[in-house]
Amino acid sequence: MTTESGEAACAGMRPPEPETENRTGRSGDWSPSSARRRSGRTISMPAGMEIDLGGIGKGYGVDRAVAALREWGVRDAIVNVGGDLYAMGTSEDGDPWRVGIRSPDDPSRMIRSIDASDRAVATSGVYEQYFDWRGRRFHHLLDPATGEPRRTAERTLTIAAADCMTADAAATALFGRPAAAMTRELARLEPDAAVLQVG
Repeated sequence: MTTESGEAACAGMRPPEPETENRTGRSGDWSPSSARRRSGRTISMPAGMEIDLGGIGKGYGVDRAVAALREWGVRDAIVNVGGDLYAMGTSEDGDPWRVGIRSPDDPSRMIRSIDASDRAVATSGVYEQYFDWRGRRFHHLLDPATGEPRRTAERTLTIAAADCMTADAAATALFGRPAAAMTRELARLEPDAAVLQVG
């Protein structure tokens, strides 16, 4: 399957006007307390606010597929959904799976490879879904404090974890954060997870 590049898909796009940004909760208007649990699994959000599961969706899908494969007796496999993956067991030769981390500059080149066995790997980056406007790159990884694309020189972050939803969420949430903050947050929330590549 082929898809058009993020740059091509975003051709002609431009950032929202300031009045639109202000209506969408820019400048950190949202906090966890602004979402209220009503009953059971229902959450009430402030007017105009939506929850987007894009930061965990692929990882969740990988984890469900892994669970199904295990139920069917499969022990060794790689489940890959758009680059977020889980390496089950070992490769055909009995060694851990070799997982390549793609270069943000050249998608045909790997900048690093790692060994993985019963481990998830997920990457977030700004080199596929973006557009450039007046010298600034606008991408899909937002800074919750501003509601804007996180401003950072980094273009990719790869995380390993025990499950793919955790790796996916961590790669999205921690993208562009200082290295010390990433390490601190992972140690606090998910001690088994690790930063594999920042580039």
